Amino acid sequence: MKNLSLTLYAFHLRQTLTDAPDRVADDAAKLWDNLTNLGHFPGLNTLKSHLICYTNTEYTPQNEPGKQSYWLTHAQDIDLGAISTADGFKITANLQPFRLNDTYAIDLTLSPDSPHLDITIPQLQHFLPNPSSPTASKPPSDKPCGYMRK
Repeated sequence: MKNLSLTLYAFHLRQTLTDAPDRVADDAAKLWDNLTNLGHFPGLNTLKSHLICYTNTEYTPQNEPGKQSYWLTHAQDIDLGAISTADGFKITANLQPFRLNDTYAIDLTLSPDSPHLDITIPQLQHFLPNPSSPTASKPPSDKPCGYMRK
């Protein structure tokens, strides 16, 4: 397979319908915390420094503009760097964080470092999360977990 990319979309409520317009949910920053704890890609360590809803490492949603939908970065996307695979190619990651009304969302796209690289079916395993990694984010046991592959 050539020109392969895998895109993951994740969402988390910033505020609920019962919250006042200037108030955010207590766990509104959970998406960003979970991403930084995911590990693997070097750019995840500095993710919060790219987000306008953070001052240093402190969550400050009042920094967000008054618009309902917009990018949450100073630049539209964040290059998270690359990780090496055992098969000799690297996987690059690009993150686009944004807000849609009352919801934080991300578009995380993974792709081989060369778009012309021919990826075999067994090599697709490198694009899956590694649950044995000590830095891998694990879902709570009472919540279902699934992957969307394309």
